[in-house]
Amino acid sequence: TRAPHSLQATSQTDGCAVFRSNRYSRGGLHAIEHALIALAPLTVTCEPSELGCQCTRRPGDENAERLLLFERKRGGVGLAGTLLRTLEPLLSAAQQRLEGCDCVDGCPDCIHKSGCGEYNEGLDKEAARRILRWLLQGEEPPPPAGEPGPEEEVEEGVSRLC
Repeated sequence: TRAPHSLQATSQTDGCAVFRSNRYSRGGLHAIEHALIALAPLTVTCEPSELGCQCTRRPGDENAERLLLFERKRGGVGLAGTLLRTLEPLLSAAQQRLEGCDCVDGCPDCIHKSGCGEYNEGLDKEAARRILRWLLQGEEPPPPAGEPGPEEEVEEGVSRLC
């Protein structure tokens, strides 16, 4: 299936959850990553500074359509595996944060992150909200302009959420 409504992720040995869509927005994914990092201490004993995300998404990048969170400490201390096990409540908390914030385009309370490698440029709060509604409620977002619609599906399957 395309978006796993039940969030039954495929676990890899490196503690990653797996999802995929050719219709993810770069700015939406990056915004979700920021929200997940900020909210991670709700589900895992950690500081947000212990986690990182993929800031840059370029054409041809195999991680371009993935939510990618990682532990900053070389070799990790097990946060990734714990985050995977608490993924659904963490995504829910991110959705509540984004839906509850009154700003239009994003702010430090919802998606802006101090130390962002791209200086919080290109974040897309609305795309993030749509992706979260898709993952949590099964509301598939419309394809962005210029991307294939459901009848032109390029690939089904899953991708990593690390």
